[in-house]
Amino acid sequence: MPEEWLYRLGGRQLQSVVRPVQKFGPVSRWLSVIALAVAVAAVVVIVRDTRSSHTQQPSTVTPTPPRPFRLVAGKGIPAPGAAAIIKHGHTLLVASFANEGGSIRLVEHNATLRPAKHSLPQAVIHTHAGPTITLATRGSSYYIRSGTHTWRLTGERVRPVAATKLRPAVARQLAGTVGMGRVWVAAHQKLFVVSPAGHRHLVSVEPSPLSKLAGLDPVNSDPVVAAGSVWVIQSATSATGTDVGYLQRVNATGGADGRPIALGHGIPVLALAAGGRIWVVTNTERRHSLIWQVDPSTGRALASAPLPANFLPMVGHGTNTTLWLATNDPRDGRMIRFAMR
Repeated sequence: MPEEWLYRLGGRQLQSVVRPVQKFGPVSRWLSVIALAVAVAAVVVIVRDTRSSHTQQPSTVTPTPPRPFRLVAGKGIPAPGAAAIIKHGHTLLVASFANEGGSIRLVEHNATLRPAKHSLPQAVIHTHAGPTITLATRGSSYYIRSGTHTWRLTGERVRPVAATKLRPAVARQLAGTVGMGRVWVAAHQKLFVVSPAGHRHLVSVEPSPLSKLAGLDPVNSDPVVAAGSVWVIQSATSATGTDVGYLQRVNATGGADGRPIALGHGIPVLALAAGGRIWVVTNTERRHSLIWQVDPSTGRALASAPLPANFLPMVGHGTNTTLWLATNDPRDGRMIRFAMR
């Protein structure tokens, strides 16, 4: 057997010297066997490491917490005595108390609050208004309710409508806050659910940790429905004698659901659901009131921001991108449009 073998690869000669096995001694053979075993073991380890590096390990995805919106105040217009706001298409209807409650003023505005190219409808209902005004829309008409009376506004024409003649969807809007297949309303600092026949049934907001605090106001304004629950704003007096605001989730069958969400010093006066948030205005009794935004899915207060000076809105309306808030001062009331950024 020749001692040298020649291999040809791609036209190039590679020379390898192969010694006959017979020339190795016993010690050399054992060393060769040991070296071969070590090499095989190393290859097995490398293969295992390579396979494990390609194996996808299970990972837990942490959901990104929602960021707070930044509210940017835009155009403002006079809105004396504003009591209710509703949006329909590209316009807003503002219903206001006038003449010390002796009439209801209805004014339609462009949703941007810029002057309209064409005059928009305005009307006055001469009636002794009730303590509140609720609004609804259907087709090209607005519906207005105050006390036990209901009217329909089409164009600039206003005429009374019997409650029995209303479509069910319109009747529900006028009755209160619609959500979870029911209608919710607040009156006399209590929460009620309205039956299809129009009867109110009390919904308890107790028990609550706030029950032990002095000066508890269990329901401060109209309820809101968000994230499959009904919510109410509350206020109580702390041990130091200051007013503190809260937002409380309520079970549909009654009773507080979870702990109340603290909203700092001040009395909450308005709550509305818009843009996946619950917005709460608190009266700090200072130059700037605050507006809080709460994530209803987690029950966390995301942020608070000061409102323009001397601006305490008592009514509002919201969409996924915009809030319209208005004060109810009979002389100097105004409405401001806020963009969510």
